Amino acid sequence: MLTSITTGSMPPFIRSFEVGAITSLPGLCYCLFNFDIRCYQDALFTYFAIPFPQTLSSAVVKRRAEYIAVRYAAKILLRTAGCNNTLGIGQDRAPAWLSGWCGSLSHTDGHAIALVSPQEADLIPGVDIETNNKADRKSFFFVG
Repeated sequence: MLTSITTGSMPPFIRSFEVGAITSLPGLCYCLFNFDIRCYQDALFTYFAIPFPQTLSSAVVKRRAEYIAVRYAAKILLRTAGCNNTLGIGQDRAPAWLSGWCGSLSHTDGHAIALVSPQEADLIPGVDIETNNKADRKSFFFVG
């Protein structure tokens, strides 16, 4: 069960966000964004202080928007826990988690979710987010 702690928005790109905890998995936090791809600009990387990776230089706007949204969601969780660094990116484009942290990222159709946990919680987080376009509902799948 998701337990929301904070909600809000950061217009125009981030229409709404929710930060909270996974009640059944102590130590695991989440940040969920609803973002507007039409409001994406490369300047968001500077605004959110997220490094722009070379691998995105030829990516389409949709990919860039999803990348910045989900990485900023992870940054919020890490910062809330006292870690001021940002995620790196591995050679396979997967997140390079900071020492002492683990997590999972997912995004689709204007939604992004990040899960973050300290390694000492002994969890291996995994998340996938899917959107049912007919009902415009989000479905989350967690693995602890």
